[in-house]
Amino acid sequence: EIQVLASGLMEVTVLDKKRTVVGDGIHFWVKIRARVNLDKTTELANRIKAKDKSFVEDYKKIQEAYDKSQKDIEELKKQLAEAKGEKEKRQVEAKIIDEERLFQAKEWFKKGYEYSLNKDYDKAIEAYTSAIALDPNYAPAYNDRGVTYTNKGNMDRAIEDYNKAIALDPNLAQPYNNRGLAYGRKGQHDRAIDDFNKAIDLDPNDADAYTNRGFAYDKKGQPDRAI
Repeated sequence: EIQVLASGLMEVTVLDKKRTVVGDGIHFWVKIRARVNLDKTTELANRIKAKDKSFVEDYKKIQEAYDKSQKDIEELKKQLAEAKGEKEKRQVEAKIIDEERLFQAKEWFKKGYEYSLNKDYDKAIEAYTSAIALDPNYAPAYNDRGVTYTNKGNMDRAIEDYNKAIALDPNLAQPYNNRGLAYGRKGQHDRAIDDFNKAIDLDPNDADAYTNRGFAYDKKGQPDRAI
């Protein structure tokens, strides 16, 4: 919870960065600006507490993605050190450049998450769009941009993003649950229930999906099913 709060209070901007091959290794140099805004500390802390599970779980996933990227870079550095000949070295360097692109996509995704945490939805959409531009197969970025569109009241754009996230990774439960919420706000409760059913099939422990399905049944005038 403390990590989530800190991520919402601090905005980091990369001012300059360089990557060079030094001997058998890679040298990274980055200059950043970090701004800390304490004005909304209490409000943000209350929001995190109110939505404890979703915010904390989302942040854990972001941290796991970072850890994986670091491991991938370390493995590529080993490959570079063991590479024989210029051709093989260039191939490994190309892989490192590609990995850096994916890492930058994760950076933009994290920014989008932080903007959303602060209800700065326009900047969040820009950040998620930047992540998608760097990695067009980034299903969670489509999902979270869809959530942001939902928060802005644009259900059609949200559904488009949920559709894309599902097409990229049909095993993700979140986009189905979120698309169900969007359909529900459009008054399409049968379609919403279908999506909540799918989310529950993929993740039987998703309490939110059960709750949302209950609301949908209630809207349809089926209180017993809702209960």
